[in-house]
Order: sequence, then C-alpha cells, then structure tokens
Amino acid sequence: MQVLRSLTSAAAVLFCTAALAQTSSLTIGDKTPAFAPEGWAKGNPTSAFATGKVYVVEFWATWCGPCIASFPHLSDMADKMQGKATFISVNTWDRNQPGEKVAKHTGHVERVAKFIKDNDTKMRYTIALDDEKDTIATTWMRAAGRNGIPCAFIVDQTGKIAWIGHPMQMDKPLEAITAGKWDVASFKTKFEAEAAAAKALAAAQQKAQLAVTAAAKAEDMAAFEAAIAGLSPNKSQALTMGISMAVRSNAVFALKVVETKMHSAGGVGAEDWCSTLLSIARSSKDANVQQKAAEMSAECVGKADPKTFCLAATYHAQILAAQGKKAEAQAFIVKAKAAVETFEPAAQRKAVGDFVERIAKTIG
Repeated sequence: MQVLRSLTSAAAVLFCTAALAQTSSLTIGDKTPAFAPEGWAKGNPTSAFATGKVYVVEFWATWCGPCIASFPHLSDMADKMQGKATFISVNTWDRNQPGEKVAKHTGHVERVAKFIKDNDTKMRYTIALDDEKDTIATTWMRAAGRNGIPCAFIVDQTGKIAWIGHPMQMDKPLEAITAGKWDVASFKTKFEAEAAAAKALAAAQQKAQLAVTAAAKAEDMAAFEAAIAGLSPNKSQALTMGISMAVRSNAVFALKVVETKMHSAGGVGAEDWCSTLLSIARSSKDANVQQKAAEMSAECVGKADPKTFCLAATYHAQILAAQGKKAEAQAFIVKAKAAVETFEPAAQRKAVGDFVERIAKTIG
C-alpha cells in the first residue's frame, strides 16, 4: 500500500496491510521466535533477549504512512523507558525496488539508510533489517496472525511474548510489564478472541475480494455492488476498498464506478476520490481514461473539505504532472502546502506535511 492511501483511507488509519490473516501459531505467553536480522541500520545489535530484561520489537517500512506517523511516539517511549526496555525496530516488507529481493542487497541497505538519516531525530532507537525473505516478519508477525504494520511485540523478563499490537497503544502495557504487574493470562484470552474474529473476517473478505475482481472484469455493476458489501460493514469504506481492487483488474470499469458513485456516496471524502482517480490514471494507458480521471479529479478537489484539501490537492497535482502540466501541478502543490495547517486530525499534520513535501520534490 502506498503512503497516499495510508494517510487517507479509513481502512488504513492505523495499519498498512500486506496480506490476509493466516493461521496463528505464535501467541501471548510463547517463547520468542529466533531473531537474526540481516543487518543493523542504527544502534547496538542485539544477539539475544537477555533474561530479566524487557524488549520492544516493532515492524515498519519506508512506504508505510502509519509507520512514519508512529516514529515520534516510539522515540518518546524509548526515551521514557530508557534502562527499563530496549527498543528494536525491524525494517521489513520494504524490498520493493527492482532487484532488491536478494540477500544483502546494497541498494536496499543504502535506500533505507538514507531514509533513516532523513528521519534520524524521529527514530531514536535501534533499527534492524529483515532479510530478503522477510524471515523475521514471517516468524513473528505472520505466525501471530498479524498482517499489518506498524506492529509491536513486547518481550517480557522471561523471554516470552507478553503483548502484541499497534505501537501507539503500547504505553500502559509496557509500563505494566516493566513493573512486573502485567496480567499475561487475561491479555492472552482477549488477544486470541480478537485473533479468531479477525481470521473469520479475513476469510469473508477474501471471498468478497474474489467476487469484486470477477465483477470488475465482467463490468457487472450489480455484481460489484453486491460483492463489496462483504468487504466491510462500513458502506463508504467498502466502496473505496472495492474501487481500489477494481482498479487493478479493470481501470475503465473502476472509472465508471467512480463516475456513478462520486455524487451520491456519503462518507467518501474528496481526497479519497482524488486519490482513487490518481490510481486509475496511473493504471490505464488509455489517454481518454487518463483525461476523464483528470477532469473528475479537478471537480473533486474543487469541493474538498478544508480539513483534507491538502491531500486532495496533492493527488490532483500528481495527475496534472503526469499530463505534462507542470505549472498547474506546482500551483496545486503550493495550495496543498498552505493547507496542511488546517488538516484534521491535527495529530497527523506532520506526516501529511512530509507527504506533501515528498510529492512536491517529485514534481519539481
């Protein structure tokens, strides 16, 4: 998932997802799996989890907006818990450039190193690198049925997994664990119940995804509308998820869905429509589709809520840039930068501002 979708989609406010849930073999109270990073990008290497000490093992990727938004909080926690807990952040699911899926790829190492350098003050903790097979992510996250990042594990003083979840929700559990006051059994019951529910939901969503793809390929609007109902109980979320899937299999049909729903679907913001139209424009080689997407994006950005205008303007600027309209694209980026200060929720302004700046550099 790209950062632009991570910042705007209601389905990904907390997590960037990479796959549907799998059968869990790692749970609360289990001994930690093997931990052998391919390399270390920052801080002191940890060869083993020492008895009597607490560790936080967190997973992230450079493309993950929610991960980036979590950096400052993780750093503040690492500072606060210094001497009580060791923080290790594992870069994984990040070998997405050509040729990087090989062992110790120097390009990957250099790219991640540059990212860390650019975000050095926000990432005040040890950073490890997963290997080309994402081994640590597989034996930790996948094994625990966790398929979204950022994701954190707390290893207690006995070398067992005491907590698993989103790092932004880790404060109280970590304090209790370091103080020796954590109720592992109670949390295990809660964790496994939630995991079972997530597994059932994932199975239903997988079935719905197959139906959505089939409907898009067949250009069957009625079948598409029936299929997306299985993606999420939230209608607007189900629609945006469904369109995103349709883009991958039939951009022309996805554009038709947007055209049909853009003025009638409640709960879908202009920034989401602009983002989706950008995806459609990028996915299709048809000049007519690209032009239609640009026209519809222009209409959407003109109606954007001031709270999210900066994102809508940034997506629209990218469509204009792709059309060779550099001056117009730059004008929208200027507007986007000015509007970051009114973005809501305010807690995400820094991450959104960084995103706008990154896009501005690509447009020039």
